[in-house]
Amino acid sequence: MADQEALTRITHQASAATWPFTAISTILFGMRVFSRMRLHKDALGWDDLVISISWMLDIIRAAIFQKALNSTRQITPATMLETVPTAAFWVIFVDAWAFLSIALPKLGVGLLLIRLFRPQRWLKVSIITLCVALNISAIVGFIITFIQCDPAPGQWNPFQYPKTRCWKRAIQIIYSCTVGGISAFLDIAFTVYPSIIVWGLQMPTWKKLSTIALMGLGVA
Repeated sequence: MADQEALTRITHQASAATWPFTAISTILFGMRVFSRMRLHKDALGWDDLVISISWMLDIIRAAIFQKALNSTRQITPATMLETVPTAAFWVIFVDAWAFLSIALPKLGVGLLLIRLFRPQRWLKVSIITLCVALNISAIVGFIITFIQCDPAPGQWNPFQYPKTRCWKRAIQIIYSCTVGGISAFLDIAFTVYPSIIVWGLQMPTWKKLSTIALMGLGVA
């Protein structure tokens, strides 16, 4: 009984931590949409489309995560055969979905930087190449999650498939860390690059700092 209460408490805490950040990202996305549609005269670009899709993917991720939490709360010692497979499936699915939700926004930001700063050709090609490579790697990571076991349902339903064979866990861990490392590198690069450009402009320091901050939030 104590374990069940602890599990329920953890799922409520996870839910409470997820939705406020989702709400903040939605507010920032709304501010960006308002800024682009009401305060800018130029036409919407590919970066706007990609960022919009990225926001939708993030909303889906939050909803799937909530579904996983709700399914986890249903687990009891008496119903493990029925409830564990469902909860495990949604936990695995949201883990796989994370690949997609962290990769596509990088492409949107990369296209935004290209549109704003019009970098030299080599830098433009480098930005697009890295973003595309990250997204391809993310799609592969999503697929790996579901093909690493034979049969695939065995990883979330060991009761029905007791003889399931899976790849070594280190394979997915190393792959996930590699994709995460590339994503983190792009996060840093996409923060440093515009900061250097903006800081070199002839404008008051407070405008430079506010511009860098707004770009960092994705509003500008």
